[in-house]
Order: sequence, then structure tokens, then C-alpha cells
Amino acid sequence: MRHSWVLLIATLCAVLSGCATRPRYDSVFDGDRFGWHTLPGGSWKFYRDVIRGTSPATEKRHGLLVTNDQYEDFVAKLDFKVTEGDSGFYFRVEETGSSVGVAGIQVEVDNIEPGGLYETGGRGWIIKKKPAEVAEYYRPREWNSMVVIAQGADVTVFINGQQTSALHNDTGRRSGHLALQLHGGQAMHVEYRNIRLRKLGPKDNPWSDKSLPRRQQ
Repeated sequence: MRHSWVLLIATLCAVLSGCATRPRYDSVFDGDRFGWHTLPGGSWKFYRDVIRGTSPATEKRHGLLVTNDQYEDFVAKLDFKVTEGDSGFYFRVEETGSSVGVAGIQVEVDNIEPGGLYETGGRGWIIKKKPAEVAEYYRPREWNSMVVIAQGADVTVFINGQQTSALHNDTGRRSGHLALQLHGGQAMHVEYRNIRLRKLGPKDNPWSDKSLPRRQQ
């Protein structure tokens, strides 16, 4: 009997310890357009927990779905699936009123170079992925998971648990909107779901969340 109690106590301690290392993530999308606005180009539809973006190749503008709020340091988690076209998960961007809509960094979301980093209205490609690298972590035309950690001048990106991009002492913007992209001039069909965010303070340790993938040093 004593052995059973010891085992039970050890199990409870493990459970409580695991809960303590899993901070809260707030949903950024609750099944409708609340908290977001669109910039002209393409079309965004909402199906329960899924955001679906489509656009014809004749549309020259970059259609965007943009958060009303702006964010500084955060951990973002989301799932995406690309049927066709070139999309992106933007963060810390500013609206420009141009045909591309915003300026800032995006995580590339497509079936060719997903997980790379591109700065619209700035440096262009910052980190461009090679086909052999992409084949190790990406599932074309299926649901894939993404984690983006942005704190100060450091940015780390994971696709399906594998680190794909990392910036240190980056010179880019430190705050701005989140946005989902429909690239102009392409037939587009992309879906997003489970967009969750944990805001970080300057002294918070994002890696205290043991559910996050492990970063490469």
C-alpha cells in the first residue's frame, strides 16, 4: 500500500510540475473576423476554427488579414496548409497603404521555401531555405505547425518542431501588427488555424515553456 501512495504522490508532482511549465496562450482568432481587418486583395472566409484565403492570379494586390492590435515580444503558435500559392505569416509590421499593404518581416508560407524569413519593403530575403532542407521538416499540402518566438532583437522560427530560421541582434522593427498574406499575381489557396499568442516581457524566458521545440545553439 505504501508503494502505491508513493507512486501516486510522484505522479501528482510530475503532473503539477508539467502544468507549471506551460504558460497560457491566448487565441488570436475566435472563429470570426473580430479583432482583424482586411487590406484590399483576395478573399478571406471563416469556417469555424479555420481561416481560408483565396485569390485569383489576376489580382495584383497582396491581400492581407491584419490584427487590429499591435504586438512587441511574443511566442506565437499556429497551423497552416498551402494548397497553392505564396503566403506568409507577418509579425511586427506597419501598414503602408501600398499595393503590398505592409512593411516588415514574414515567415514564408508556401510549398517551396516555408520557414524562411523575408522582409517586405526592406531587405528582401533574410533567410532563404533550400529544397533539401525543406524536405526534412515540411509536409506539402498538409497541415503543418509553426512556432515564432520574437523577443527584443532575437527571432526564432520552427516548422513541425524543427528550427528553420534564427536572427540575433536583428535590426528590424520591434513592434507592429500580425498579418496573413495572399501574394498578388498568383492563384492562392491557403488555410490557417489555432493561432495562439503568449505575450512576453523583456525579462521573461520563453523557453520556460517546456512544450516548445528546442532551439539550436
